[in-house]
Amino acid sequence: MRRETFILIAMPILFGLGFILGKRSGTPVLPTTDSGTQASGTDKAETPASKPSRASTSTRIIYQADAPVGQEAYKGPIGVQLGNALQEANLMKRLSGLANALSELNEDNIGEVLEAFEKLPLSFETAQEYRLLMYAWGQFDAPAAIEFMRSKAGGGPAVWFGGASAMSGWAANDPQSAIQWVNEQEDERMKGAFNMGIVSGWVAKDVRSAAEYVTTLERSRETGRMLSMVSVEMLKQGRSTATSWAEGLEDEGIREDAFRNLSRVMSRDDIEGTATWLQDHVNQKYSDEAFDELAEEWSRKDPQAAADFFMGLPEGSSQREGVHESVETWARKDTEAVADWINGQEAGRGKDLAVASYADELVRDNPESAIEWASTIQDEELRNKSLVDVGQRWMRQDAEAAKAWLPESGLPAEALEKVSNPPNRYDFRGGSRGGPSGRGGR
Repeated sequence: MRRETFILIAMPILFGLGFILGKRSGTPVLPTTDSGTQASGTDKAETPASKPSRASTSTRIIYQADAPVGQEAYKGPIGVQLGNALQEANLMKRLSGLANALSELNEDNIGEVLEAFEKLPLSFETAQEYRLLMYAWGQFDAPAAIEFMRSKAGGGPAVWFGGASAMSGWAANDPQSAIQWVNEQEDERMKGAFNMGIVSGWVAKDVRSAAEYVTTLERSRETGRMLSMVSVEMLKQGRSTATSWAEGLEDEGIREDAFRNLSRVMSRDDIEGTATWLQDHVNQKYSDEAFDELAEEWSRKDPQAAADFFMGLPEGSSQREGVHESVETWARKDTEAVADWINGQEAGRGKDLAVASYADELVRDNPESAIEWASTIQDEELRNKSLVDVGQRWMRQDAEAAKAWLPESGLPAEALEKVSNPPNRYDFRGGSRGGPSGRGGR
């Protein structure tokens, strides 16, 4: 089952929301240095602690609770604006006020801004506020912003997300300089975060260039998430544009991630259209997880229709992925309906796959019945694998009953040994989604 990376996907949306809400007074984008680029690793940017804070003469408009409707106004130094915005209880108004004030951020008033943020604890609950700060700061001095977050957080997710936010702000103005700086860094793990930030800031302005950049990176979880951003932007240009882009990717691993992301997004709105597209890519390694995404979305809405579709595919990996996901999801809702449906299928590989998936789900509440179902699988290899899987789970639930079944199981000695010594239920060794991965074949 896929795990949504909601925070990463939502990051650019949050930035956009805050800044759009804060654009009521039409302030232009933030200035860069005179050369249009930022400090590299060799030319370290001057940090706020090393330079005096100047009083801001900014008169940006922000929300004021007691002002007449249509005349909300508060004028004052940027630090005062931020202080008032940070005290606003309403999330939308707080982000609007912050974005409005931070759109004035520059190297002269950054010290004043940080004084206001000193009163705001760094935590999960305040992550959005700090991301806005890092994004705005990153537009003119991302290295200093990243160093600030490292100093404040010490390490952990805050540094990772803060760095990505700062790089997003930088890349929105000058992606090539941002890339050059990242290439000079030695921390490979942080490079993943920085590159995610670059793509999130670049993709809305030039999706083709951002997509091409992702293909130059070594495949990883991070590149999978970057391709998710690219997929969304490509779809805004039309589904034919998006699917043609994915089909044209030369690297099969990158193509696999692109197909998976497109299938996930497209199937939310158009199940049949996604299925039609994927049918041209049946039983291809790069499309396996795309079929899995389609099955997961479809089976939530109409599990029988999903199961019928995948049973009708040619034998192979696409059918395997789809039948497994569809039957598994359906069985959680209505085991009796699934049983009736399976009994109505013609004997063959598809039915065997459905029975194996059904037994995997049924064993939670009825291990004896799950064993009976698994025993009906015609393919010997798949039958033995299913019996081992179900038997191991039964052994963890009720060892005495499972041991009583073993002598009559008909399993070979090696399989009996596996059932008798099941792995810890938390000992997962499968691949990870969003990078080099794969579901173990049934």
